[in-house]
Amino acid sequence: MKNKNNNAEIVARILDLVEKNGKMDKDVVIAANLSRTALSEWRSGRAYPGVNAIIKLADYFHVSTDYILNGKDFEPTETTGLDPEWRNIMKKISGMSEEDRNKITAYIKGIIEGYSLK
Repeated sequence: MKNKNNNAEIVARILDLVEKNGKMDKDVVIAANLSRTALSEWRSGRAYPGVNAIIKLADYFHVSTDYILNGKDFEPTETTGLDPEWRNIMKKISGMSEEDRNKITAYIKGIIEGYSLK
């Protein structure tokens, strides 16, 4: 039997990711290939996300499935091999909106291109 409290926590983390990333429900359901009503059913407790949905959402939001399932602090998968300071920076960036992440990416790319011209 599924634990309703745990399922509610999973849904709360997913909805928090939707909000923090400035996403609309329709964008999330399209990107994760969910039914149109999935998020509203999760909000109301009529249904809960399955394994495939959790995997797709973790990929979409660049978080680990562990984070969605357990709320454990996570590291973006791209941080393997980075020193602790850079891992911390990546964690902070992962929690930002997509717009802010894009600005940071463009800024860093500009700096890198500047170094390659020297």
